[in-house]
Amino acid sequence: AEAVLGAEKLVKYSILGGEHALANFAHEDALAHFERAFAALQGTSDSASLAALHWGAGRSLAAMRRVEESVKHLHAAFDGYMTMQDVGSALKVAAYSFVSAEGGVGMAPIREKALQIAPPESPLTGYVLTAHGKVLGFQMDDYPGAMAAIEKALEIARRSGDRKLEFRA
Repeated sequence: AEAVLGAEKLVKYSILGGEHALANFAHEDALAHFERAFAALQGTSDSASLAALHWGAGRSLAAMRRVEESVKHLHAAFDGYMTMQDVGSALKVAAYSFVSAEGGVGMAPIREKALQIAPPESPLTGYVLTAHGKVLGFQMDDYPGAMAAIEKALEIARRSGDRKLEFRA
């Protein structure tokens, strides 16, 4: 495909294919798309595509319970978005919730960094606070920290009228 389309289009369509596969719970297929694009990007410095690929690969691996690999990709996605000063995308990575305890704890450093740069009243900040609060309370035994994070997320949800955030918090 690369010989016909060129690396740029291969990466673009692999990201689209991977996101489509993720949306349809085809996690292994999604990972295959992202890995194909990673291979096409070898030796390039396309930061936007690399961050998007790490984001997709991290979510695919998390769904397959490959937690350690997933956390590495999510850290790379967060760092890539931060390097590009794409705070919104970095916050989406930080707000990502894991089902496993190991993943939640592995994401704690990202969430702490994200909360330092997050707009204080943004609903996305509320999602980061909710994810962080759950990890603090359930996995790190910091109940006061967890309650503070969840209460702040609830305040943001109520002020912004974000019912989904309010329910999650």
